[in-house]
Amino acid sequence: MPNQNVLVINCGSASLRFSVFANGCGEPLICGNAENLEKEKAYIKWKVTLQNEPVIVHKEQMAGADHKKILNTIFALLNSYGFLEKLSLIGHKVTHGGEHFSKPVVLNDKIIKTLNQISNLAPLHNPANITGIKLARKNLPNVMQVAVFDTGFHQSMPAHAYLYGLPVKYHTEYGVRRYGFHGISHQYASEKTVEFLGLQNEHGIISVHLDHGSSVCAINNGRSVDTSMGFTPLEGLVMGTRCGDIDASIVDYLNLKIGMPVADITRLLNKGCGLLGLSGISDDIRVLVDHAHKGNADAQLAIEIFCYRVAKYITSYIASLERLDAIVFTGKIGESENLIRDKIISRLAVLGIKVNTQENTKRGDKIRLLSSDSQSSRCQLVLVPVAEELQIAKQCKMLVS
Repeated sequence: MPNQNVLVINCGSASLRFSVFANGCGEPLICGNAENLEKEKAYIKWKVTLQNEPVIVHKEQMAGADHKKILNTIFALLNSYGFLEKLSLIGHKVTHGGEHFSKPVVLNDKIIKTLNQISNLAPLHNPANITGIKLARKNLPNVMQVAVFDTGFHQSMPAHAYLYGLPVKYHTEYGVRRYGFHGISHQYASEKTVEFLGLQNEHGIISVHLDHGSSVCAINNGRSVDTSMGFTPLEGLVMGTRCGDIDASIVDYLNLKIGMPVADITRLLNKGCGLLGLSGISDDIRVLVDHAHKGNADAQLAIEIFCYRVAKYITSYIASLERLDAIVFTGKIGESENLIRDKIISRLAVLGIKVNTQENTKRGDKIRLLSSDSQSSRCQLVLVPVAEELQIAKQCKMLVS
């Protein structure tokens, strides 16, 4: 299908991102996002790149807009620029595929029924993903649509990595296991790193996706072999508002000690902890870096804990690999916050890794090497700008071609 457009839709619980790629590759012809859905401050913004014309950037307030109104606006927008005329595929990001889906699938009624059945595994994300799928199928019924799963890349993990220390029946009967997330991002970052460094078929990479939600992934010869997020995105690193790893007994302790219902504790662990809870200031790392520079001790400690946890996971994942060729940083924090990268890398000195200060501090949206020449380590540090929508488009094209 040469010269055909691929639309990618990433429907979140209160947000929506979209991009259109010519033939499923390259820079997007148009991309944008909507935030604060169903709230007074809801808005949509987009950027259009047309041949031989200046880039168009626009933002529109849409108070109270829901997924349906936003998607209708997007379809009308795409039509006005003529992008729908050559639309051949729509790719949807789906957060959780359970054990049913390890690869992208063409959507049909049977697949959507299965997605509904496993929505309890990701109650905040999958229902929103399904809403986007249903609206897109209704508006564009003649366009093939594909689901790409954020858990899919991690389905290659061995049992010793994905099983918890629970009776096996909880896995076989109820699906309790490590699933992992950010698989689309980790796969893209690792593939670009292999290409950038010219690595051979045998290679080991640790991918570090740092954003409001963060995770680390050990990748052996292109396959995920372990990752920090677990049954839900709560496990693993300290994140924007998620606590990450804690002793499970804390839930029972808080319930008994202060009478906090389990549902409220779960909400706290997901929405009121992490950087926000530790600092008491913000869940935005940029805000905390600013406060830390001004001497705020709470912000400084929150950042130290965040970076320490990342470095601890990186070093622990060496045990998952046969060799370590590269550590790659991606995600909005991973690619934009040089102070955070520097603090994490400084804890990896035992690996003989040294950062190239000039490369680490400069800005840019291109893949680049962050490590300095070192005879004591074969491991390179790489920065790969996040490109989930591009990876989804690429996987959609591979599926149908």
